[in-house]
Amino acid sequence: MTLTSREKLLLLVLAVVLACGMFVLAWQRIAEYRLDVRREVERQERLLRQVRVAAQQLDAARQRPASPLGRASLLGQLEQLATRLSLRDSLQLNQIAQTGSPNVEGVEVRLDNLSLDDLVAFVHAIEHSEPMLLIDRLEVSPNFRSRELLRLTARVLAEK
Repeated sequence: MTLTSREKLLLLVLAVVLACGMFVLAWQRIAEYRLDVRREVERQERLLRQVRVAAQQLDAARQRPASPLGRASLLGQLEQLATRLSLRDSLQLNQIAQTGSPNVEGVEVRLDNLSLDDLVAFVHAIEHSEPMLLIDRLEVSPNFRSRELLRLTARVLAEK
């Protein structure tokens, strides 16, 4: 069986159309893949920018001179917090001799006759103070005089 020239031409055109169709399909898949890759690159670049900004903020925070917290200033800072929250009358502070690190100093804080709201406000003020203070140990017990009132004993630490 021999093919006529017309049949050969028709097969050739069919092969060219088929090849073009396959090329178009392959090109579409490549274009979709490139678009996905471009979106992922843009997302990664945004994340990288955010990380760089965070790193710059961290470097800036590290380079800021730390306020020297001497014994009087740590005690004074805690007294100011208590005064601001109207808790100064029931505040007792004792300097801790050893904190386990030479760069860290500590104060034992005791507050009597606290309501639950006052307790939460005081702990929040310590944890969000500037420079940062850390509550190392926190003990809350009921006050023996009144069931509605609490007693707070805490160990507050700060870098020297």
